[in-house]
Amino acid sequence: MTDAPSEKFDALNPGDFFSDHLDEVQKRWLYAQVMRLINTHSRSAPKTQKLLKPLVEEFFPGKGPPEEIPERKETINKASGISTTPQIRQYLLDQLAYFVTRDLPLEKKVLRIFQDALADFELSPRQISSWLKRLGHHQLAGKPEIAVQTTHDYVRTALLDCTEDHALFHFHRPLVRGVFIMLELKKDCRTEAYHSPLHATVKKVRVNPLKESEYQVQVEFQQLLEEKHGILDLLKPPSQSTDQFLEFGDIPSPSRSLKLKLVGCPLCEETRLPFWSLKPGAIRESRHVFGFPVYHSPYPGFEECDFHRLRVTVCPRCFYASSRIEDFIVQAGEPFQKDRVMIRKLWDHSCPELKKTLNELPSRFGTHSRTNDEAVLSYKIAIQTLTIMDELQPDQDTKLELLTLGLLCSEKLEKLGRSEESLEQKIETLKRIGDPTSGLDKANRIRVIFWKCLLELETGQKKKASISLRQLESLALGRETDLYTANLLDQSLNQARKALLKKQI
Repeated sequence: MTDAPSEKFDALNPGDFFSDHLDEVQKRWLYAQVMRLINTHSRSAPKTQKLLKPLVEEFFPGKGPPEEIPERKETINKASGISTTPQIRQYLLDQLAYFVTRDLPLEKKVLRIFQDALADFELSPRQISSWLKRLGHHQLAGKPEIAVQTTHDYVRTALLDCTEDHALFHFHRPLVRGVFIMLELKKDCRTEAYHSPLHATVKKVRVNPLKESEYQVQVEFQQLLEEKHGILDLLKPPSQSTDQFLEFGDIPSPSRSLKLKLVGCPLCEETRLPFWSLKPGAIRESRHVFGFPVYHSPYPGFEECDFHRLRVTVCPRCFYASSRIEDFIVQAGEPFQKDRVMIRKLWDHSCPELKKTLNELPSRFGTHSRTNDEAVLSYKIAIQTLTIMDELQPDQDTKLELLTLGLLCSEKLEKLGRSEESLEQKIETLKRIGDPTSGLDKANRIRVIFWKCLLELETGQKKKASISLRQLESLALGRETDLYTANLLDQSLNQARKALLKKQI
């Protein structure tokens, strides 16, 4: 047990956990090695071992760890409880960093061990600062999402650091210095829309010190930043105003995972409406079959949140509602781009029953404590609002948001056990899709045809779903130069084929 197991660990696939690739002997050996490192090089060994307990429980569920740790054969020099050899101290840091980067479900627990070890080592302030910076670049929570396009790749990643001249991000392969790329900042957590692309060239590339087979790429912008790129807003310092009389603008949020902005209603001019947005990277996400996020546990330092409940902002006075910031007044005196008079006239005569129900909701409706039932009602009101706006001024973004809200509404109804209402909502959304080949760019056309195919399957229309699948396949016949669209088409085709095959079996 004093020597490493002779077998080599298999290479990890993306998304795999290190502990999944270890047998019982390897786990016991690894546990022993880490405990030796802690005992040998830490002044606060008992405290650190206590922090290690959750990790051990994950390694040995229901059994407990090995009772005895074999003694090391070699002699280790110590001074004040800490090894005097800088190489050994560096090795311990590397070992702890290894755990941080491997077992993501244990990230928060092991990060505490890592930070405790940093405070315990005889390191200079400069060394500690350097390590904290390296660790900060590894932590993706709270980082904005960007899309990086090269000649051969279209990759979504996190923007680790940014100035007016440079940006830093992770990439799956090394890029050649001086190579040209395009970088796009994601607009928000509600849509897959990105700001205008920003031209840049690669300036520096280095291996990520905390993760194998990954690189940190620094790029230099080749054009002046403009509002359309979105980065200027990112560089603005956050507002710390707590003025209770503030009518517009950012205010402190009661949740660490959410940002809160006060907006105004364009119809009745009510102010101080809460518009919520999810901080980038605050919550672990996966993707639903329809493509929208499914929110799981929060990253360290953030709070649990199902953002779909807060997606829609509703005016408590006239019940105008939307999930898009551009449909509200965001600062005093700002002109509203749409026809207020016509919207108000149409809105006054729409969905009176829903409005009556909404008027009876509790005061928490606008807070981050909104329930799933209230979320369903907010979706229905927003669908009515956006339908009116789409009639006045049709555009593909409004149509996409209408369909997204319909899908989210049916999903919430299903979770609440209201299956019949969920089916009705799916049928209504399917009708709203209409002809998905008109008025949409290619990426959105792919997305909508894919949704149409899935909805037809879920409402028992297999023949129509087969026709929709053939529409996707016909789109795939043409050569696609845009990498994002090509990837989207490939994923949609694969998922649609699997779904259709599953229904036929």
